[in-house]
Amino acid sequence: MVFKRKAAKRSRSRGFSKRSHSKSSSGLTPMNVVLAGAIYGAARPFVAKFLPDLFSFGPVDSDNVIVGAAGFYGMKKGKGLLKALGAVALGSEAGIVAARLTQPVAQNVAGISTDDYNPYS
Repeated sequence: MVFKRKAAKRSRSRGFSKRSHSKSSSGLTPMNVVLAGAIYGAARPFVAKFLPDLFSFGPVDSDNVIVGAAGFYGMKKGKGLLKALGAVALGSEAGIVAARLTQPVAQNVAGISTDDYNPYS
């Protein structure tokens, strides 16, 4: 009489494993950007009045640097609406400085002033 060995049971748990996938969001949804733009647009004139006028170097004023730095910090460290607000603030301040940099060029080329489009100057 020959005894047969029983085959060892193999675990089949290696196939598919359930993993919980967390959704990674940057916080820059369209609605967050719209709300952040509205908040920034409403708050910017009041914030500019309270900020100290420390320096003015060509097209860059101290309020542009302070609000831009706060926007950069909010964009790096914030989540959700705060991150979107930081992105809007940083982009708007960069746009204001760029408009002031190109003002002489725009006046010479087209005869227009960029102050017409800049409500903060």
